[in-house]
Amino acid sequence: MKKSISLLTAAALSLCVLGACADNGSISGSERLSEKYSRSKDASLTYNFADGAQETPDAYNSFANQATSLELKLFNSLFSGELKNSDKIFFSPASTVLQLGLMLNGASDDAKSELLLAFGGELGVDSLNQCSSYFKSRMESVSSLDSEKSKGDPNAEAEEPKEHVSLKSSLFVDSDCNIKTSFLQSNADFYGNDIFKLDFSSRDSLVTKLGDYSENLGKLCENNYSEISGYSSFLFSETELLDSWLDGYSEADLEKSEFTNADGSRSSAEFMTSSEILLHSESAKGVMKYTKKNPLKFVAILPNEGTSLEEYISKLDEREYFKLLDSMDIIIRAEAKLPQFEIEAQDLSLKAALEQNGIRSLFDGKSKLSELSFSEDFALNELTETTPSFSLTPSGLGSGTDEVKSQKGSDNTALNQASIKFDRPFVFMIIDNESSLPVFIGAVRNL
Repeated sequence: MKKSISLLTAAALSLCVLGACADNGSISGSERLSEKYSRSKDASLTYNFADGAQETPDAYNSFANQATSLELKLFNSLFSGELKNSDKIFFSPASTVLQLGLMLNGASDDAKSELLLAFGGELGVDSLNQCSSYFKSRMESVSSLDSEKSKGDPNAEAEEPKEHVSLKSSLFVDSDCNIKTSFLQSNADFYGNDIFKLDFSSRDSLVTKLGDYSENLGKLCENNYSEISGYSSFLFSETELLDSWLDGYSEADLEKSEFTNADGSRSSAEFMTSSEILLHSESAKGVMKYTKKNPLKFVAILPNEGTSLEEYISKLDEREYFKLLDSMDIIIRAEAKLPQFEIEAQDLSLKAALEQNGIRSLFDGKSKLSELSFSEDFALNELTETTPSFSLTPSGLGSGTDEVKSQKGSDNTALNQASIKFDRPFVFMIIDNESSLPVFIGAVRNL
């Protein structure tokens, strides 16, 4: 029987903490293949931010631009396809970009060519590895800098981390698969995923072990075991986000109002008013608001009157995206009224969106992943994401933001040049400050 590989990308904003592993039902040390491989500490090779990389890779601007273009294409495809009937949308295209980067280290022939072309066709595997490493390690390191300083303080209270970003992934392979050492070392140097070798033929054991590792992964395995039992391997990713606002809201900034849904109905919502940086293009206007701990900014984009959300997203490419960002002037502000909302997690297949954007050979059974495994029949079967839950509140953004205390809104003497009320369907993004690469993208059709 032909073996296939599946990438099950599960994104969950709630933190999964691994407890002490018991002998029964837990993944053993011998099953953790990645444990034998360590990341090179040469930051000039890996560009790992946590190891002291202070400059971006030479190709970083090109990587960010091409990855942004790919992310917006995937968003467009999902919005008009898999998620066309969803009231609210939220997913992490940056996680997908990182998974494709990792798979490049195992791809060959048409699979490799299509992946390289998806990143613009100008960058090689080494450049993409270094850029991915820098982006991921910086995202996960910046918010932890303050907590690192407090380590060893006997007066510090023990508590769960609050503001943070995590783009963690884990690769699981079947017990009869042999993974090449070069792939394992590339993973250790640039991506840092856990890689496990488990027996996929034992349903109860697999569900239990994966459930002990992550509740979401255990449920995915239990619900899809008939498919997973025939796979060679699958990649599980979970993204996490939690942050407070750099400039928060006070009680006086909150008011009840109505949101006009895409279907014409109206919903009551709590709106948050603040003075924010104005963005604009010929097709839309928007605002930008910074988070407190992570190197991120929240951007909300409202299409012009008379332009539907579907029409705007179909034309939201890298040119429109950078036109909005380039319009930013920190002294030009808008009175922004944003609705509070929540989005529940859901399972999402990215296969059709990737195929629509030129990544087909990975899924057609004819491609080769000869740099990953010694098996010549290794192929990608599916790429699935369990989209993260998300909330936008006066406290901040991400799951569980009610635990982050609201701040008093800052005094801002800048003259507001516009008033923007997001009381009809709009797009929103959470963007890396340095590269302008979207980490998360979403849209609100109906509240």
